[in-house]
Amino acid sequence: MDKRLLALSVGVVISTLDSSVLNVALPSMAGDLHVSAASVQWAASLYLVGAGLAFLPVAALGSRLGSARVYRTSLLLFAFISLLLLFSSSLHQVLLLRFVQGLAGAGIVGLVPGMVSSAFADRRGWALGMVASAVALGTLIGPPLGGFFVGWAGWHSIFVLNLPVSFLGFLLARDLPDLKGHGLVAGMKRLSSKRFILGLLGTLLYFAQGFGVIIVIPFFLQGSGMTPAQVGLILLIPPLLLLPLGPLAGRFADRLGYGPMNLLGAAVLFTAVLVQGLTGLVWLGLVGLGLGRALFQGPNNAAVLSSAPVGTESAASGIFSISRVLGQSLGSLLAGAVWAASVPEGLGVAFLRVNLLFGAVIIASAALILLREREARRVALLEG
Repeated sequence: MDKRLLALSVGVVISTLDSSVLNVALPSMAGDLHVSAASVQWAASLYLVGAGLAFLPVAALGSRLGSARVYRTSLLLFAFISLLLLFSSSLHQVLLLRFVQGLAGAGIVGLVPGMVSSAFADRRGWALGMVASAVALGTLIGPPLGGFFVGWAGWHSIFVLNLPVSFLGFLLARDLPDLKGHGLVAGMKRLSSKRFILGLLGTLLYFAQGFGVIIVIPFFLQGSGMTPAQVGLILLIPPLLLLPLGPLAGRFADRLGYGPMNLLGAAVLFTAVLVQGLTGLVWLGLVGLGLGRALFQGPNNAAVLSSAPVGTESAASGIFSISRVLGQSLGSLLAGAVWAASVPEGLGVAFLRVNLLFGAVIIASAALILLREREARRVALLEG
């Protein structure tokens, strides 16, 4: 693997590993600190709040100081906060540090899409597919590592994991491309093209669909008699598929075009939620979700970021990251509302309605992709 891509992928692994490990440690943290489960959940939520607030400021810093410098500094800050978390003794300390760590996390994952797109302009689909695989890797290894460390040395010990990975990323990140150019305000003005906006909206709906469907699956499966351990194992299906297939789908998209691969991925995602909603065969739906994500995510990210004008990559990366977080938040809200309103009528009814809702969401995303591709052809004809 290219050293630059490895350095950026390590940053993505840090973020997903940190989140998935923390989720395993939350019950132990709540017991040790003598707080409720609802209170300790803020350790995860405040990280996301901090990251969401920091994406655009980080993009501005990347434009002014150089994205490579901001990325390396963020890695060191992330490691330093992890060190402080090792010695935290109260929930208030944990929550404050997690919020600040979210700010540092934005300087890592918020810049990765633009830096990858810039460094691998001739094979964006493949490179961003590798990034998607890095997300899957962090999701896969986080829960078992978290369980081992919590059982061996308590919840504080999970933050040790961030230290070597952060330093590894820092050491590798010496030859990364800078995304200097237009300032944030000027960059955002230049990013007002119809094609870019359509791509962002399609991305937002894609992440809403993926996050919303996954949220309700544990409720459905445990309500149907599965243990939490069994649910955890079955939820490994999508990342296990995304890990090898993401780069492969991206490579095909570089040759065949991002739009066709996006639409194929959307079709698979729609079929997956329809099948699992109608039949209750969640394992089959998860296979479709894993395959659909591999076909959709890397090529879509490449298509959106390739539509950003030269000199706006830093701003584009920050705005793109915001669309991801907003999509996940929207998916969570929609899924929770529909599930709560429907579950009195039965688990099967609630599960079907949620899946039909997110089937419609991914169809809307596909419609935006078609409009994005039409706009791209129109612009190409005008410029040609």
